[in-house]
Amino acid sequence: MRHIMSQQFRTVIFDLDGVVADSEPWWNEIDAKLLAEHGVTYRGEYHRNVLGVSYRLAV
Repeated sequence: MRHIMSQQFRTVIFDLDGVVADSEPWWNEIDAKLLAEHGVTYRGEYHRNVLGVSYRLAV
């Protein structure tokens, strides 16, 4: 165990979104602003349907 712990890491991977930061509210706001620029009122229905879903499933 001591040998393993003394090795240096070459790469560290961590999950930021949903663990350290929650970007869902930011994306909701961005969607609303973008759609408003095109005359569409965004009420959040789409956002609620894809909340926490991977990109592949959402599109």
